Amino acid sequence: MSGRKRVITRRAMGGLLVPLVLSFVNLVGAFLILSSFGGIEPWTNAQFIGLFGAIETGLGLSFLISPNIWRLPVAEANTSRRTTVKLAASVILQPHWAALAKAIAGMLMILYAVSGEGRWDKHARAAADGACHRR
Repeated sequence: MSGRKRVITRRAMGGLLVPLVLSFVNLVGAFLILSSFGGIEPWTNAQFIGLFGAIETGLGLSFLISPNIWRLPVAEANTSRRTTVKLAASVILQPHWAALAKAIAGMLMILYAVSGEGRWDKHARAAADGACHRR
């Protein structure tokens, strides 16, 4: 592997690792803030982590392409009125990989919550038996 390829790979891995770490740092910060206000009761830790993961996943997926939408207004503002500005699809659809790492971190939190709660089978069995609808 050439030196240039090694630097690019290291930079790419760093670009994906930093958002993963920052998502979990944000989760710890949210726990600390909520603990100072009295905790997350009646939620369990796994439920809160699942909610936080769902929010992180949504933000990551929305940040994957949405920053490119602002390129056209910025390009129009930076040029004269006589110049017509058109944005190519290759520019609009250029992904922001750090946002994908944020979405992956959110999905990992959701998976942790699902495995931590372990209630999917219980709810499915109860629904099949009709126990959820009994009064």
